[in-house]
Amino acid sequence: MNGQQDKQLIETVRELVKVQKTNNAVKEKELSIEQERIKSNEKIALASISAQKEDRFAQMSIISKFEIAKYIIIFTIIIVVTIVVWHSMGTGNTDFIIELAKMLIPLIAGCFGGYGYGRYKSVAEKTDSDN
Repeated sequence: MNGQQDKQLIETVRELVKVQKTNNAVKEKELSIEQERIKSNEKIALASISAQKEDRFAQMSIISKFEIAKYIIIFTIIIVVTIVVWHSMGTGNTDFIIELAKMLIPLIAGCFGGYGYGRYKSVAEKTDSDN
């Protein structure tokens, strides 16, 4: 009987080892599938980040071009007005400076008002579209 129990015990241990080997093989496959999924998600995330970075760069370059153009125009206008006023003061033509101020002050006020209205309108449209 002892021999028969030993054989059964050895057979049981062999079956247990086989089951553990198959379990380990299944777990290894699951682990490799999970690693491939992680690598795939990582590639997708890196591609998305790269696309966003390129998009932001393009937006910022366009915005910076508009800002530079805006500042160049403002600076040019200031220089021209300063030269005209300085020349008029040097020649003693103060009436021209007064008439120029009468024309420019309402123009500047209208520009600021139009800018403010346009800014308000764009913000209002954005909040309406968000709702």
